[in-house]
Amino acid sequence: MTMIYNTKPAEIDLSCIEGDVIDMEFFINSQLNTLSQKEFFVSLGSAPSTGTAFTMSNLKMQVRRKDYLLIKDWLSGVSPSDMVITNPGEFHLFDDSGFLESGHFDYELQCNNGLGYFTIMKGQWQVKKQITV
Repeated sequence: MTMIYNTKPAEIDLSCIEGDVIDMEFFINSQLNTLSQKEFFVSLGSAPSTGTAFTMSNLKMQVRRKDYLLIKDWLSGVSPSDMVITNPGEFHLFDDSGFLESGHFDYELQCNNGLGYFTIMKGQWQVKKQITV
């Protein structure tokens, strides 16, 4: 049996080192797939080759431990903001404190374009242990 979804988020795993500054420029494209669902494509540093730039507003990204404890919560549209939408299909994530613990965490990026939040990207965020202190 075929499963039909409202949207198909990009599934991307991210990585950083505990205590390091997070400075990432994301590019997000979308397209309707054969099941007429909006499918998302994400890359860092340049636009994905599939789809067209997705116009975003009101982004929210949360990172949670496996026991669901929230360890990072970023929002766009607030001042000062860790997430800034720079162009259609582009946003910049900057966090000068980084992660305070290492491990494998779950994250989701959601967007609200006026009709409620929906997930456009999700995956695992690996935070590697910091060696220098």
